[in-house]
Amino acid sequence: GRVTGPLRHLTSVADEVARGSPTTVLGVPAEGEIGRLAEAFNQMADQLQAQMLSLAHERDVLASVLTNMADGIVVANQQGQVVIANEAARRMLDMVDVPDGLSLARAVRDHEICEVLRDALMQGSRRVEVRRVEHSGRHLRVSAAPLREGGGGLLVLRDVTEERRVENLR
Repeated sequence: GRVTGPLRHLTSVADEVARGSPTTVLGVPAEGEIGRLAEAFNQMADQLQAQMLSLAHERDVLASVLTNMADGIVVANQQGQVVIANEAARRMLDMVDVPDGLSLARAVRDHEICEVLRDALMQGSRRVEVRRVEHSGRHLRVSAAPLREGGGGLLVLRDVTEERRVENLR
């Protein structure tokens, strides 16, 4: 009982931590190797909780940046599905639904923009200007770049319609 009791307690707490509970093993009344194991587990659980808080903070900061950007951001995975599309991208591309999980072609509905990303995945970064005639004549500057290690691609969209209008007036 002196050996298996603390081990059972340690196992149950390990299961809780594996399910996402930030519980740590406190006060395992064991000496020797079981006590050292419990202490090491406590340290590991504390570090895991600190890393989870740090990741949550980073995620919140990135979400805030994406939400408040004037440029449109679309991230697609290697299979061509939209992973992220910020509000500016949805507005520029006249997206009705939240495109997360949709294919890039269905979300963007513009073969030129899809080709820009496809070319960037094969050849590296690309930048082109696209005129969306069927969608109110908007001019978009589209930059595309592959993400690291086959992680898909990134599209950055900038509405340059007003710049083109001023140039035409000149």
